[in-house]
Amino acid sequence: MTLPIKWIWEDERYGSFPYNLVGVEDALRDIAYTKGKLDVLLSFLDQDTIDSIEVNNITKEIMDSSKIEGEYLRRESVRASVAKVVQAKSDTKHSDATRQTDALVELLIDSRLNQEALTVERLHSWHNALFAHGRGEGVKSIDIAKFRTYDEMKVKEGAIGAEVTKYLAPPQKMLQEQIDALLNYIKTSTQNPYVKSAIAHLWFVSIHPYDDGNGRISRAIADYVLSTDSKEIYKAYSISSAIVAKRNGYYEMLDHTTNLHKNRDFKFTHWINWHTQTLQKAMEKSIENIEFIIEKTKFWDKHRMDGLNQRQIKVIEHFITPENHEKPISTKIYMEMTKTPKTTAVRDIKSLIKQGCIENIKALEGRNIAYKLVLPKETNRSLKQRYDTTVIPS
Repeated sequence: MTLPIKWIWEDERYGSFPYNLVGVEDALRDIAYTKGKLDVLLSFLDQDTIDSIEVNNITKEIMDSSKIEGEYLRRESVRASVAKVVQAKSDTKHSDATRQTDALVELLIDSRLNQEALTVERLHSWHNALFAHGRGEGVKSIDIAKFRTYDEMKVKEGAIGAEVTKYLAPPQKMLQEQIDALLNYIKTSTQNPYVKSAIAHLWFVSIHPYDDGNGRISRAIADYVLSTDSKEIYKAYSISSAIVAKRNGYYEMLDHTTNLHKNRDFKFTHWINWHTQTLQKAMEKSIENIEFIIEKTKFWDKHRMDGLNQRQIKVIEHFITPENHEKPISTKIYMEMTKTPKTTAVRDIKSLIKQGCIENIKALEGRNIAYKLVLPKETNRSLKQRYDTTVIPS
């Protein structure tokens, strides 16, 4: 008795990824509008600010792409490696960069900026960069920059001894043919870049040709397609950061897409929509951060000549971030951050109130007073008017 097929590569249609064009129109229209907003915002910024945004986004992309696969990198090391490439004037004498993080940055920069044709040799160079430290997940030994030579490649989840196979990759004999077909698709397809990026991402991760690192390479391929086909110049958003925020949803979507018991009609509309909407969330997060950078710039333009001391600047710099700007500042917090006595903290705070840098908001824990930063209130009105009237191609 022949067992029913379960995995997408067992279907004779594998290598094509049919989808409903009408079913993805809304997602493609929405992301085109969001990308237009992002481009307009970037046009307001000077090169130093754009470089800083790139450093932050590439750093997050590398850290979050590794985190998705269970590997945690030191932020200072990744950022130092990124800065060496993006900001040529950065100080490298006392850099926290490591050989591993330098290699990961080279991979991401190559996938974003090198628009030469994608080849097997280039994929192997990316894989080699992933494992510049010489091993795979945990302490297991893996073949680096080589496709696997065995059939039994399973993706599992669950506790040891109770693992469940979530995906079985195609046998070794299919790898080269499928990789060649994928690379040819990337080179010749004229599909919408967001559709093409989603399909290329899925296709590679479903082939699963390496011992380890397949997810990270697949996301680098998605990046490559977007940057090449969309002619993107800057790395202003991070798909991995959007994925890591809902990592379980990523694995669920892969499961529902690659398992034919769940994807019975062999359609990939849901995957393309999910991938496109995830990219859009990444862009929206980038827009939010850029708008805050503009607010921060206006804040310092207003207060640059106020004669703030180093203690005051330190506290403001801590709170003037997207994560912290709405958090209350108390005298106790100020004292702890600046290592100063209460009399000094109170005097500094009164000065900040007088200069209009902070304002009283409420009482905390009885009579303790709290303050918040005073940021520009209508920073983005002209920006919104501009990108709302920008003609964004469909």
